[in-house]
Amino acid sequence: MTDMESHPACYGVDGCRGGWFWVALLPGGEIQSGIAARLGELVDRARDMDRIFVDTPIGLQAEPRECDLLARKILGRPRASSVFPAPARDALRSSNYEEASQRNRAAAGKGLTKQTYAIMPKIREVDDLLRASEKARKIVREVHPEVCFRGFAGHAMKFTKASPQGFEERVRVLEELPPDLGAMDVRRKVEDMFARHGGSDVARDDIVDAMTAAMTAAAHPSVLHTLPEQPERDSFGLPMEMVFADMSLRSPIPANAPGNAAISPAARNRIKERLVGIGRQHSVRILLAVESGSRAWGFPSPDSDFDVRFLYVRPRDWYLSINSRRDVIECPITDILDINGWDIRKALGLLLKANPVLSEWLCSPVRYMVNEACTQRLMALADRVAFERPARYHYLHLGRSAYDAKIRGRETVALKKYFYAIRPALALRWLRERPDPPPMDLPRLRAGLQLETGLDEAIERLLIAKAGSSELGTGRRIGDLDRFVEEELAIADAAGAPDVDRDPDLLDDANRAFREIVDGEL
Repeated sequence: MTDMESHPACYGVDGCRGGWFWVALLPGGEIQSGIAARLGELVDRARDMDRIFVDTPIGLQAEPRECDLLARKILGRPRASSVFPAPARDALRSSNYEEASQRNRAAAGKGLTKQTYAIMPKIREVDDLLRASEKARKIVREVHPEVCFRGFAGHAMKFTKASPQGFEERVRVLEELPPDLGAMDVRRKVEDMFARHGGSDVARDDIVDAMTAAMTAAAHPSVLHTLPEQPERDSFGLPMEMVFADMSLRSPIPANAPGNAAISPAARNRIKERLVGIGRQHSVRILLAVESGSRAWGFPSPDSDFDVRFLYVRPRDWYLSINSRRDVIECPITDILDINGWDIRKALGLLLKANPVLSEWLCSPVRYMVNEACTQRLMALADRVAFERPARYHYLHLGRSAYDAKIRGRETVALKKYFYAIRPALALRWLRERPDPPPMDLPRLRAGLQLETGLDEAIERLLIAKAGSSELGTGRRIGDLDRFVEEELAIADAAGAPDVDRDPDLLDDANRAFREIVDGEL
């Protein structure tokens, strides 16, 4: 079975005038859309492993469904009104509104709203399909778009979905989602789909609702939840639930994978799209963008953030002003995307001071964007810096801060914080035993050192434990690792304060490289 064959296609479906509008997020990143006359057409084309999330009540009873009550409660006013009470099954076969309302009153003690009656043909179709088809019961689940949006954003939407403000609000939420839920320009996709299908049959908000359902279906199972947590079942065994993705738990990608394999193609595309947008917004040219965090360091948790760092250059005139200007771009953190950048002048200044951070960025095993000529020039300059003492001070500070604050004196430790002490300690041993700068990631540090068997095995066990835990997973302290970290910190501390020895021509060469980068020659 190929990789694409082992991943589900994720369908989001919303009722529309023309039948059922659907959006499909397919393995490999392809996005399809269309209008089906019957929901059964999508069930027929789908595989048993696929997911079809539909905005229609599934599972009916005379009493109010708990999922409807909970949905109204968590949405609050005014969005609670978007959750129509599901009808009793006895009302589905009515020929007109008066009859349907009367039958519903007889079964449930109250009549039907006009809104519920308007969607009753869709409810009846889905009910018939799921009662007759075992396959449909396996792959079709109920969602409500407003509940999905609340799960994505952490709060209910402020504006009604049919208003221009509501459209903008919802598109913004979808575009801020973690990369693995489908890397796409949502606004462009919606407009493309509306151009193909829109008009009398499909409205823009139908498209947004279907896309929201598809993105919910694409979420990792670990973040999918239901209202209620333990769904009731109706008399035919159909679950009465609403599925949503709780993004406070975040959508993971394969953990503990080496280098670029730790970043899915969808994530990479989404991050690159965001970087391109940042370049346009700030009128800068991005020279290098890399991962710099646990995903690059080789010890991600399933829900680790993406820590994206980049170097950029502005137009020449920006550097000719006597005004003091910010030399960093700090983007608001959106769920699991943490993106920040340094101006090239700042970066070169730190490089001349032998600050190891830039050297780590240049050697990151995960690159999103790269100007090869510029990066090679920076790496050549970094190779001429006397790095050993400043790097020792840098890693000593990192290791001691992590160990003293989060490990020393505790019986249990956050696994993520443990690695923040182990990685610097390995880098410190590298500096003692090797002449070249230490790599930033744990796999290369381990491979380049002759570690004691017990120590290496302890690190491996901790990697396995962290790969299967949440970002705040905890575990008991490990004596071998404690002794190793404490020993390396003590040796580095005794080695004395850092100093910086420079190549006499390095400053002139760095200035030359700066001018060439600003002028666009690199």
